Amino acid sequence: MRILAVDDDDIALDLLGNALRGAGYTDLETATSGAEAMDIICKTDRPFDVFLLDIRMPGMDGIELCERIRNMDRYRRSPVVMITAMSERHFIDGAFAAGAIDYISKPFDAK
Repeated sequence: MRILAVDDDDIALDLLGNALRGAGYTDLETATSGAEAMDIICKTDRPFDVFLLDIRMPGMDGIELCERIRNMDRYRRSPVVMITAMSERHFIDGAFAAGAIDYISKPFDAK
């Protein structure tokens, strides 16, 4: 399973990567911004199976990134899971409206 994780916090990406690799998911690529993620997505020859997107990032946030991913024919049905420290309902509602299927709360619990 090929995973793209996007978060502007390097520590959060490291923790997420360690948890995923510990669970056996080794085909992981990361990006630190929505723009970098779109560049990776557009240039890859091998499609991603799952996207893990931080909601709050400078520039293009995870909700906008989710919308852009969903607008690509290749990824209309791919799982997009949002990562958030936000507890405000409107962020979560916005993520689901953009096409996310679920969300993970920060801080991460590896279990």
